Amino acid sequence: MKPDLFLSNAIFLIIKSFLQVSGFKQLAVICFLLLCSEGGYARNNGNSCAAYPGSFDACLHTAGDSVPTVWRPCISPFIELLGKGFFSLNVDFRRKESHSFSIGVAGIEEGWSPNVMYYHFSGKRHRFEAGGGLSGNFQDGSAVNMVVHGVVGYRYQKKKGLLFRAGFTPMLIVPFSAESKIAFIPWAGVSLGYCF
Repeated sequence: MKPDLFLSNAIFLIIKSFLQVSGFKQLAVICFLLLCSEGGYARNNGNSCAAYPGSFDACLHTAGDSVPTVWRPCISPFIELLGKGFFSLNVDFRRKESHSFSIGVAGIEEGWSPNVMYYHFSGKRHRFEAGGGLSGNFQDGSAVNMVVHGVVGYRYQKKKGLLFRAGFTPMLIVPFSAESKIAFIPWAGVSLGYCF
């Protein structure tokens, strides 16, 4: 068997078995993988907090031969209107200056929707933001569908203080039942929070 054919068959079997697992377990696996990839990314770029014992909340960053500076990670609880649903409560964890991830729960028509998102941004305070994530929609205790989210927009964030986000947040809804079809929804959202 050709290597590329073997690889595509292996990927197909992994995806097929993943889709047979319940929605909550899928979301838990995805959250775990995102958290692992965040730590791996930091280690590969030489910015792991683990390299500095006793300083979990202060990662040391250097730029070439310049003087090292200390950048402190921050946590930002925020509310979002539209975006991942009609209304959501979220917590943004920013471990590096250029990216963060968030977890939250959104209120939707059918019930509730836990979500995990990853954001990458550029700039100092006024930032361009791009990212994506996943959520699972639950109704009466069972998973109804999975949603793949995208984000392209504006982010204003100080090291300590106001967090404001606005942007285009399209969604791809993947149903777990055979009766429903995959749907794409162009969407927008606005967020307001505070960075600690």
